[in-house]
Amino acid sequence: MFGIKKDIQLIRESQIRMEEDLKYHIKRTDTLEDMVKPIHKVHQYITATLKALAIVSLLIGLIIGINRVKGAELAEVDYWVSYLEQKSGCKLKITSGYRTKEENKRVKGAPNSYHLKNMARDLKKGKDCPYSYTELAALVYPHVTVFIYSRHLHIDTRPGKSLWRYGHYNK
Repeated sequence: MFGIKKDIQLIRESQIRMEEDLKYHIKRTDTLEDMVKPIHKVHQYITATLKALAIVSLLIGLIIGINRVKGAELAEVDYWVSYLEQKSGCKLKITSGYRTKEENKRVKGAPNSYHLKNMARDLKKGKDCPYSYTELAALVYPHVTVFIYSRHLHIDTRPGKSLWRYGHYNK
């Protein structure tokens, strides 16, 4: 009988230790859950922000696409102006950009000028620019059509790129 009492006592002690271990693990789990809750909230916030950014990116892409369909290729020609400034290190002044039909007639522009489609820019270099207009043109041709004049440079994003110098075609 003594052996059974001893076994029962061992079982009870083991049961008490298991209950204490269980309480410890429950408390530790609660502590870990409390630690994870703020991280989970941050994760939810980041996920929501990324979804919002994806939607904004999609909308911007649609807007750019719509503008290109309408022929408003402002971004493309201005990209090449910026590219030319970065590559040359010269500050370029846009002397003519988009023109209305009336403005185009006033400046005696070509009737089918790409300025009317907002796809052209006339550029004048600053006095501190060490490059000639021919050298500047070489930095962007054949990516854009270039007209090299004695006092300015014309670039446009028409299909079929070409190079013109003082009114002479040099394909």
